[in-house]
Amino acid sequence: MLTQPPPPTPDDVNVLVVGALTIDHFADGAETAGGSVLHAARGLWLDGRSVGVVTLAGDEPAARAGLRELAEIAEVAAEPARQTAAFAHLDRPVGRQLQLRAPADLLSRGPVAGRPRAVLYAPVADELGPSLGGQQFDGVPSGAILQGWLRRLVPGEAIHPLPLAELAEPIRLRLAQCDLLAASTEDLTAEAPTPAAQLAALRGTFGPGPLLLLTGGSEGAWLQEPTGALHRIRPPRVVEGVPDVGAGDAFAALLLDGLARGIPPVAAATDAAGVTAEMLAERSTRVVHVVGDVHGMADELGALLRQIGLTDASGSWSGGWDELWLTGDLVDRGPDGIGVLDLLLRLAREAAAAGGRVASVLGNHEVLLLAAREMPDALSGGPGGTMRDDWLYNGGRESDLDRLTDEHADWIRSLPVAARVAAALIVHADAPFYTQLAAGVTSAVAQVRDILAVPRPDAWDALLAAFSGRRAFAEDPSLASRVLERFGGRTVIHGHTAVASLTGVPPTAVHEAHVYAHGRCVAVDPGLYRGGAAFAHRLPKAANSG
Repeated sequence: MLTQPPPPTPDDVNVLVVGALTIDHFADGAETAGGSVLHAARGLWLDGRSVGVVTLAGDEPAARAGLRELAEIAEVAAEPARQTAAFAHLDRPVGRQLQLRAPADLLSRGPVAGRPRAVLYAPVADELGPSLGGQQFDGVPSGAILQGWLRRLVPGEAIHPLPLAELAEPIRLRLAQCDLLAASTEDLTAEAPTPAAQLAALRGTFGPGPLLLLTGGSEGAWLQEPTGALHRIRPPRVVEGVPDVGAGDAFAALLLDGLARGIPPVAAATDAAGVTAEMLAERSTRVVHVVGDVHGMADELGALLRQIGLTDASGSWSGGWDELWLTGDLVDRGPDGIGVLDLLLRLAREAAAAGGRVASVLGNHEVLLLAAREMPDALSGGPGGTMRDDWLYNGGRESDLDRLTDEHADWIRSLPVAARVAAALIVHADAPFYTQLAAGVTSAVAQVRDILAVPRPDAWDALLAAFSGRRAFAEDPSLASRVLERFGGRTVIHGHTAVASLTGVPPTAVHEAHVYAHGRCVAVDPGLYRGGAAFAHRLPKAANSG
């Protein structure tokens, strides 16, 4: 476990995004606000980050609507413009073709008050000169989305990529000082046809300093470190049937935020890819259901899934693109923990084939069951004195241990200790130990998986002891905020401590989730094995996903 970090300063802006707003006109006559600054802010908001925006916009109705949305998710400093930069989206057989309708003014103003933790330059139409909109801060990590500098802009004509050699030298020199430079494969088609060649062109243009991000839509991204090390970042899932406009902008913003928080580049990029996929999924019709601790109550789980329409009368997946997440503690206490695991393993395969997802985070009872299997006689600091006796003391069932297979054990080891879904962070316990894990979901998941990969009594015992904490978010609501700062998300959803225990009512009186800690926490453990009724908590749609 890592030492708990100091709490963040709440007044700091995680990322300041600088760039002009746009008006996008579509073939059907619709017009909406857009621009990299808006897409980047949406991605950061979905991840629970505090966002600042310095932008430029006119007074058109679509621009005013865009500024209103930005004001809901960010601290906004908007410079008035004669007109908002405008683009027409032209239909073509493959991809999109943009036409410049109205150019952007130059954005320049004094630095905003305060000191952001990172600053992202995100122009759309060359509106940021060498001063970068006046938003330069010594010692602050910086990144730039290159798209707005790599466009040949002639009003009334289609936009074509600009070769890197045509970048103005003052801009090139200033961008070379950034910590992160991001572009898409589409931005660099004037330079080279392949990602490897495009990265080489970027490196040759900007030198050895910046981390380079090259995004490729559903193909994922390529990350090149200043050392030359190259990493392929694949999306955790490809979301079909939704527009991916702005995904690269959100990816770059989220990556810069992770870097500024000290997360290693590959882990930060993997986290960013996950949140970006969630942003796109929020544009779809999917519904996400979260079910609290099942504790071996397989029949009750099966009946609940039929009731909410995720399975049909035969028990097969019927949820299509929808998702089912569980908060761990799938086994022990109730009569058929292995039946729960078998059901979830089967439904996970069926849901994946239909474009949906069935998954769970790791609970302490899964670790207890594995420990009883892997090292039953090892001494522990728990109430039983050995791993096996601790498991029995906590409701272990011999029938579960007898039927636990290698497939079950491997699946348990693969369960993430935390997961980011929509605007939520799903964990098992309302315990402080999450603040002691490595920052970022990817790093924390790898840390716990490494512990479970090797049966070491001392490490497993420490993990179980840390997992045993309860009610920490109720006793100190600021702890939930620190967990969200560490892993992302706007709300923590957890099991472990039953809703009845948190609210002081009998388990039989619980029929829905309990929202508390100023709306930052949602408890979903129904106390099923104590007579509580099974229920599913449906995640609300993120309002600002594009």
